[in-house]
Amino acid sequence: MDGTGRGRGMEMRALLAVLALLLAIIVATPVDHDESQYVAAVAAMRDGLPYRDFAYLQTPLQPLLFAPFGLLPPGWLVAGLRLANAVCALGTLGIVAATLRRHGAGARTIGLACGLMLASDVFLFAGTVARNDALPMLLFTGGLAGALRLAERDGGGRGAAALGGLLMGAAISAKISYALPAAAVGAALLMLRLLPVPCLVAIVFGGMLGLSPTLVLAGLAPQAAWFGIIDYSLIAPHQWQRLLGQPEMLSAPVKLLRLLSFAVLGAPLLALVLAAMARRREGLAADTAMGRRAWLLDAAILGGLLAAYLPDPSYRQYLVPVLPPLFLRLGLIRWPTHRGWRIAAGLSAVAGLAPTGIALATAVVAGSPLLAVIRDAAAIGQATGGGAVATLAPERVVGAGVTIDRRFIAGPFLFRMMPPAAGHIPAAWDAVGAGRVDAAFAAVPPAALLTGTERRPFRGHPGGLDAVLEDWARRHGWRPRPLVSRGVTLWLPAQR
Repeated sequence: MDGTGRGRGMEMRALLAVLALLLAIIVATPVDHDESQYVAAVAAMRDGLPYRDFAYLQTPLQPLLFAPFGLLPPGWLVAGLRLANAVCALGTLGIVAATLRRHGAGARTIGLACGLMLASDVFLFAGTVARNDALPMLLFTGGLAGALRLAERDGGGRGAAALGGLLMGAAISAKISYALPAAAVGAALLMLRLLPVPCLVAIVFGGMLGLSPTLVLAGLAPQAAWFGIIDYSLIAPHQWQRLLGQPEMLSAPVKLLRLLSFAVLGAPLLALVLAAMARRREGLAADTAMGRRAWLLDAAILGGLLAAYLPDPSYRQYLVPVLPPLFLRLGLIRWPTHRGWRIAAGLSAVAGLAPTGIALATAVVAGSPLLAVIRDAAAIGQATGGGAVATLAPERVVGAGVTIDRRFIAGPFLFRMMPPAAGHIPAAWDAVGAGRVDAAFAAVPPAALLTGTERRPFRGHPGGLDAVLEDWARRHGWRPRPLVSRGVTLWLPAQR
């Protein structure tokens, strides 16, 4: 076997090892309410479209592409979407490795950059939960690869421009926060004069094609789409933090400290420091392919950092758009030779893998949270006989054969909006809020309730959001049935 064959064999073994790690994390990671609206939206695609027919609080590409997963049974739908995101994360690493190889990085450097990216808690989170982080990360990484080809000036022309624009636009259609880093890359391409008129036309055409799912669905229900994509994120988090009594979470110092704490769990902070050092070393010259690549990636990093800072409050997933350009940059610089940097890289990897290690150890002792959800879902289906289930955890209910009360399709995120902010929710969504449960259920009662996932106390509700549903159930004589997942309860009418 020649060197190329051995290298490809090693790469294949490495990818299989990464996939095995991601699968283990998928099984061990608790199901979180952040997954609720994404899982529910995929299931709701069987009967309608985002915005027009059901609530969705992001740009719509993910439920459109992943709609076939809605045929999976309840519980297994969460597992299927987590697996899809794991494949997207694996594809991201593959594109990073291939792009670095194309631009002259050696096998050792590629392994270091991809290994440190993998060992970052932000990356592992994106690739192992059923949210909308991994798909746009994959698309954006592909778009960056196309932009870097343009930096060669003879490396792709209109084809690379069109493909890059398509992938960047599609990333925005999967998650709106990619608009900023994508715009930063576009601005850098223009400033570096890498877009002659034919390439400019191609990249704009590709970008509009990638944005078309968002534009078409927004055209069908403009007010609902505007609320879901823009207004919700500007209104609801501020009200919720006030209800929690934590307005300081919205302050700039706290947001920055939180982002810093997420960047320390793995190599993102280390990579940022090394990229800044490389920028000082390289200067500002952009008259070489290497300099142009550096400019493009630095622009994408800055755009990603701004996109991570803007949402309120700060969460780790907001750093995901920074990862592809940051670790591509890491693979294209000359590493410092001092032994201390290697030690820092090793410690960063340990820190990034620590939350995963804890989750795996907990699952070994207490059992897999995902398998518990699958068992719960089977019990719910048998008990309800296909009737509509109202819950703030739709990810535990939705799937083929079970009906979710569509008023709860967004999980807890609309339910916790209080007047006057709740007045902005589109009437067509018929969303039930914590303040109107009695009226909504008097008009159309659900067949069952599922509670136990939303216990965080907030102003006026020491038992959390689920206590609102449980109070209604008790007042109407419903009986509780504990499920396998700890603390999760199915409520059924007394006569059933």
